[in-house]
Formats: sequence, C-alpha cells, structure tokens
Amino acid sequence: MLTRFVGHACLETEVRGIRIVSDPWWAGPAYTDQWHPWPTPAPDGLAARRIEVLYLSHGHEDHLHAPTLAGIRRDAMVLVPAFVSGGMDAYVASLGFERVVAMRHGQRIALADGVTATCYVNATDSMLVVEDGEQVLVNANDALHAAPAVVAEHFCNLLRRNHPRIDALFVGFGGASWFPNCLRLPGKDDRAAAARREELLAERFADIVRRLSPRLACAFAASFVLLEPHLRWVNEVKLEAPGPDAIFARRAGPARASACRLLAPGDVVDGATVHPGGRSRPTREELERACAEGELRDAAGRVATLAPLSAGALGELAARVEERLAASGGARARPLDLDLRLRDAPGAAIRIRAGSGSASARVRAPREGSGALELRAQILRAVLDEPYGTESITIGCGAVAHLRHPDELRDVLGLLRLLSPRTAASWRGVAAELWRKPWTVSRGIVAQRWPLALHAAARAGLVLSLQSAAAIAPDGAC
Repeated sequence: MLTRFVGHACLETEVRGIRIVSDPWWAGPAYTDQWHPWPTPAPDGLAARRIEVLYLSHGHEDHLHAPTLAGIRRDAMVLVPAFVSGGMDAYVASLGFERVVAMRHGQRIALADGVTATCYVNATDSMLVVEDGEQVLVNANDALHAAPAVVAEHFCNLLRRNHPRIDALFVGFGGASWFPNCLRLPGKDDRAAAARREELLAERFADIVRRLSPRLACAFAASFVLLEPHLRWVNEVKLEAPGPDAIFARRAGPARASACRLLAPGDVVDGATVHPGGRSRPTREELERACAEGELRDAAGRVATLAPLSAGALGELAARVEERLAASGGARARPLDLDLRLRDAPGAAIRIRAGSGSASARVRAPREGSGALELRAQILRAVLDEPYGTESITIGCGAVAHLRHPDELRDVLGLLRLLSPRTAASWRGVAAELWRKPWTVSRGIVAQRWPLALHAAARAGLVLSLQSAAAIAPDGAC
C-alpha cells in the first residue's frame, strides 16, 4: 500500500491495482478567497488519471472543493459519510458523479479483492480505514483532533478495539475556526493567544497518536495560508510554532512506540516508511518569497487591493441585510446593536439594530468603541446568498470581530444566524429529515448514539468520563 501526500488533506493511495483519493483541493482558494493551499499541492496530473475511489470526509470547502472536483473524472465511486442531517451524497451527485455511496457509521465495504474500507462518522465529520489484509491505514483528517476531548477519546477506543494494529495514521493538526485569531478584545494578546492555540492543537495530535500507537503517525491537513494583509501575522505564528512531530517527540520521549512525520507535498508513505518528496518544512521566509514573486503573488495582490464600494452598492447591501433580518425574525431576537464595517467602504458602516420588536440596517458613520464585525463586501454577500456562507467567517477567517467584552461574541454569532439563508436550527433540520426519511435517519441516530450523546454533553458543558459511560452501556454499544 503506497500513499502519496498531494497537499493539505489530499492523499493518493494505491493498493492492489486501485487508486483511492481523499479530499482533493488544489484548484484555487476556499472560503471566498480566504484560504490558499500552501505549501503548494503536488497533484502531478492526478486529475487526469483513473481514480477508482474518491473519499470526501466532510463538507468543509477545503475537503469538498467544487472547483477541484470539477477537473476529476466522473467514473470514480465516491464515498461520503451518511450524516444524520444534511447529507453530502445529493450534493456530490449534483456535481456529475454517478456512483455516490453514503457510508453509515461503522459500515465496511469491499473496494477490490482483499481491500476493504470502513467509515466512522463523527457528527459532521468522518474517518476512513483502508485494509488489504497486510496493512491498515487510518485517515482521520479533522475528525479527532478538532473534536471535544471526550469524543476523541471515544473514537480512539473504538479504533483500538476494531483495528488494534495500525500501520499508518494520518491525523490533522490545524484549526478550522476563526477563534481566537479573529477576535479583538481589550487586553488580549493576539499573538500569544494564537501561539497557544497552535500548541494546543499539536498537543491534541500527540495525545491521539499516543492513544492509537500506530507504527507511523503522519501530520497533515493544515497546509493553507491567509493572504489578506491584516491576517498574515497568523501565518507567521503557525510557521514559527513547534511542529506536531516535535511536540509528540517531546511528550513521548525516546521510548515512544510510534514514528512521527510532518508531511510535505510529494512525500510517499510505504507501510510505516516515509520517502521524502524533496520538499522541506515550510518557513516564514519561503512564504514571503512565494507572496512577493512566487506562486502566491497573484493571489496576494488580489486580496490586498480592494476596489472601493460605491455608495449605491453599500446602500443595496444595507437594504438586503435589513430584508434578511425581517425575514429571519430579527425583531424577536435577542437585542443587538452592532456595526458591520466593510473594508471596501472605510468611511461608513451598516449599523444593525434588532430585537425589542424591530430590526433595521442603516448606513451610518462608523462608531468608535462599539461592537463591530469588520469584513469585505464579498464575504457579506456570501453570508446572505449561500446556505453555508457563514463558514467564510467562522472557518475561513473572513471577518474580524471587535468586541467590548467576551459576552458580545454571542451577539455576533446570533447576527450571523439571522443573516444566513440557512435559518433552521440543527435540531429542526434533523426533525425535517426524520419526517422525510424516518427509517434512514432513525438508523443513523441509533448507530451514532454514543458520539452524538458525547457531543451534546460536551456542548452543554457536562464533564463525562468514558469509564462511567461504559458502565451504563451494553457491550459493543459504543
């Protein structure tokens, strides 16, 4: 089993005459021109080759990238996770793929003679385990390190029970969130908070590797940069932080059971051995050269130069915001008083007032010291137009929230929910799908009952241990 790291979260695995490709992203940016894949992926003609199996782990745009998928042959069998709500299969089929398989939690299917794939669904993410009778590969991407600790512990125990010997483990170590780097608060040290975030993510990676004890652990799925001038400092913090492999070595010590490698595009994994592809670990100086004169020059120039927004276009945006507030129940919402500051209209702001029986969005002068969301007009249009447009902010770092106190973040998130066309709460979405497909959704809920319960407990702030949970669960229920 040979696996080539293409870039970010994309793997190309060849096993017994078939090619399995996961989460391809190389054809342009994601999240409304916010995330740019770097170090630059190395597809090396992959799109033109025959792909027997295409695995898409979850719906985030850096894993489900429509422009990249547009260049891939349509005769591949596409594996997607069967989520309880908001499944990916219909969307992927709409892109022209004819064989789309929605895999249930714990489902195993045959890919070729002696080759199987098992999918584990973690709420809105998933993992794929590929086995050929000799080797076991686990592609965990973002499904473990980004999950609440108790959820990650549950899945590590499940993987250890079902796959006690893992040869190659691929685990992400990046953060798909604007928190805390895009939040400005009085007294907050942005660089220190960002550095601590990178350290925590690397520690989560190291803890997962320790729990699963693979022969080889590969860190990946964090190869992107932010190019807008006010966010480039985030890249500097990431590139200067100790890598997840260094954190693992420091925590595990010389007696560690697993080898660990931070992958670079072009690296090839053969069993538990990495054959370097010739790329070195990226540095801040290399990124600066790429932006000034290399492969990122055009993108960096594009995001650094904003065309001024006309007064008419600004007024039209304000009218659309007010219309959406009215349609989504802004008059009945928690009271809001925030400014939308558009970077392409620096002398004006859209003042949002909602709750207490009314909702309005009017063009006014920016207020000093008020709570505000600073963004581009293009990002605001994505929020208003696209069902998942808010991800350009909450994942893609497309806005900076200026908060007077931490509790004001709740107001900002409430405003984003009001502005999004995807207004139904998650539980209402599940109820609607349960009404349309009662057997399918019920089976999904039963199969994922423990991960879903642990997610709910973590969100509610409850402290659970898997030992106490196991005491009330029948054998094999998890």
